[in-house]
Amino acid sequence: MFSVKATKPTFRSYLPSLQTDVMNTVVPPIKKLEPVLIPGEIVVNEVNFVRKCISTESSQNDLWGKLICTNFKVSFIPQDDSPKQKSQLSHVLLGEHDIPLTCLEQVVTVNDTKGKKKVLGS
Repeated sequence: MFSVKATKPTFRSYLPSLQTDVMNTVVPPIKKLEPVLIPGEIVVNEVNFVRKCISTESSQNDLWGKLICTNFKVSFIPQDDSPKQKSQLSHVLLGEHDIPLTCLEQVVTVNDTKGKKKVLGS
């Protein structure tokens, strides 16, 4: 009575298959941010995922990285070192994103639960 015909698929996907997407996805390596310390310098505190604001007009040039406080300096280590961030000047003890503690009045940490805690200063 009824003839059995093979039906043609009516759905057509124009996206590549999932397996080819996974193979082509490039995961950038996670860069371990380590400070450059001088002999006798001790890390007091460090914070990951810190944003350094470069300009108040836009956040496009802001840097993301790690903030480290030692017994000598406060140092920001950027996640991405692009060529435009490299400085032509070099200093023996301080990097481009370093501030010596002698230039700071006090350093405090801010925590949502505990409030402010003085780390260094008078």
